[in-house]
Amino acid sequence: MRTSKILNTCLLLGAASATLASSGTAKAVTPNIIWNDEFDTSSLDRNKWVVSDSSKQPGHNSGSCFNNEAQAYKDIEGCGSGNSTICQTNGYLHLVARYAPNTPNDCGYTTNYVSSRMTTNTKFNVNPGMGNNGVRIEARINMPTMATGVFPAFWMLGSNINEWPSTGTTSWPQAGEIDITEWGSAWSSSQSLGTMHFADASNNHVQIGSYYTYATSPDTFHTYAVEWTWSTVNYFFDGTNFASVNLNNYASQDFNHDFSLILNYAIGGPGGGYAGIDPNLVPQSTSSAGAGFDGHQRMAVDYVRVYALNNDGGWTARPFQGTSQYDAALPTEWDSFNYKADCGSNAALTGVSMNTSGITPHSLLCVNYGSKFGDAGAATVADVSSGDHRRASRAGDWDSGYYKSECGVNEYVSGVSQSTSGKVHGLRCAVGNGLTNGGQNNCETHTINPNDQGVGNAGDWDYGYFKGECGNGKVVYGMSSSPSTGAPHRILCCDK
Repeated sequence: MRTSKILNTCLLLGAASATLASSGTAKAVTPNIIWNDEFDTSSLDRNKWVVSDSSKQPGHNSGSCFNNEAQAYKDIEGCGSGNSTICQTNGYLHLVARYAPNTPNDCGYTTNYVSSRMTTNTKFNVNPGMGNNGVRIEARINMPTMATGVFPAFWMLGSNINEWPSTGTTSWPQAGEIDITEWGSAWSSSQSLGTMHFADASNNHVQIGSYYTYATSPDTFHTYAVEWTWSTVNYFFDGTNFASVNLNNYASQDFNHDFSLILNYAIGGPGGGYAGIDPNLVPQSTSSAGAGFDGHQRMAVDYVRVYALNNDGGWTARPFQGTSQYDAALPTEWDSFNYKADCGSNAALTGVSMNTSGITPHSLLCVNYGSKFGDAGAATVADVSSGDHRRASRAGDWDSGYYKSECGVNEYVSGVSQSTSGKVHGLRCAVGNGLTNGGQNNCETHTINPNDQGVGNAGDWDYGYFKGECGNGKVVYGMSSSPSTGAPHRILCCDK
């Protein structure tokens, strides 16, 4: 969606489409959901999304000024309001575009249209290391009908971008961009465009793209997805893998870091057309927000989901996400008012990462070991934010001078929580099903730092973050934290 100021659409739909080769069905793996928004509440979850508003982010920071687009992005939420740009109702999110003459934007001029853009940047980021076979990013979207000038998209931008709300310092296109789907009335009434933007070794902008032709109208719900590994990006439309990119063919490092998700509804620009925009972009009823949704000025979103793709028995990296949990089968809310990440049923913790400031936990590395770690439902929380809370104590004082917490006999760590200020708070101790001698045998410790990657086979499972990891066949039974900063320090690793 973020393109160069001068865009050659012939390049996008012509020669460049050949650079994304068609491919067959991707290797079957087990998907584990690691982040999602089902839009099933009465208002947008602001713990997951940051919404642009051109009146609040002056200086070209709202995204309104790119591509010579004709809208000003506004954060106006409401389903009964005639001037809203966001409406969430009946299980759907609607991004609304409408005619609004003489609206100022942050580009230094006025426009006649307003619409909506939102990002997960500063709330949630994703990279291929979150699954041992990559990740899948998917959304089910009802695109607008072919009103002249519309340009909606679902895409990803490098989280290190030097644009609001990111605090990054990397310019575009060096930050990287993956457009999962773009639909523009200026291009075609029946084609979904997938595009990638990055810089080559000489820092020149490189753009490759391919399109998928709809068998039915885009004004019905379709699923749009990419499956992303460190070396490939596969594009999907309604489950069909229609294009593939081999990242090894390009001398670029622009896809080896975290990316944020973006939903936006642009007006004009290269996809909507620089002229001939329909002035009759006005709100309509949201009552028919299913297949065949009749509000042509609205982009309706059923869900956005991120999956870790794992081979059977493989590992998953689970980032912390607000106060929610990842596994619906787990007991509800096991550490109230604190952020949590949990391995879920049949999986045990084997590694922890934290940010490079050395304070805030970032992700958990979970390994699926089967019924031995079946999680019977009963669980307790072991405090790791103060004092010494060792339970089994078979390993002795395994991190002298630091706060410690460990699970008891026949328990193992399946989750970790952190306070809203980012300090490690508690461990979720789940009941194991037949752990050898109750667990905690042949123990060792691993410090969470830039150098300790353990001896496992997960590779660099949380790129750019400090990590501590148990070796193969070992899981986490305890964790320590710094009394002065609250930062996680070491993990206690014992035989599974």
